[in-house]
Amino acid sequence: MEKTTSQVKKSFFKKFLLFFLIFIVVIGGLLIKSWYLNPEIQKAKQYKQQVEVFNEKIQEERNKYLNDIYGATTPESTYQMFLEALESKNIDLAIRYFIYDKQELYKDFFLDIKNNNQWEKMMNDLLNPENQRGEITANGSYVIRVYSEDDYLIAQVALRQPIFSEQEEGISNIWKITEF
Repeated sequence: MEKTTSQVKKSFFKKFLLFFLIFIVVIGGLLIKSWYLNPEIQKAKQYKQQVEVFNEKIQEERNKYLNDIYGATTPESTYQMFLEALESKNIDLAIRYFIYDKQELYKDFFLDIKNNNQWEKMMNDLLNPENQRGEITANGSYVIRVYSEDDYLIAQVALRQPIFSEQEEGISNIWKITEF
């Protein structure tokens, strides 16, 4: 009889253990289905990954500007370096004084001017200091306006220290051209 009771207990324990393991697997499967495979959770994970990639790209851009050597600590000095590069017809150097995402645009712009034989006229207007007036604007940019001999606005150059958000101050003390 003792062997029977012991065997019954062992059999009961094995069945209990089997049912308990089945219960754990079923509950685990339900949790996985409701949590891990949930479309909303998947979207949240995807969103988190996109935010991480975006933040990495921002940090890469921030590092570019932190290591940037093209420009000066005043907008007037950056503009003067830019003019010197243009005067020597070094377009590749001149565009480095622009913010990164505008460099190729202005490279094409200056190449068009050069190819259309307008370079000397542009340089005569840009190099005449009497035709230039600069001022700081309300948004922290420095704008240099170049006027013709007849007092017509012929060019406007906007410079700014690189920033990535309105709450952030300049990430670099170098001024870059944002618009020409």
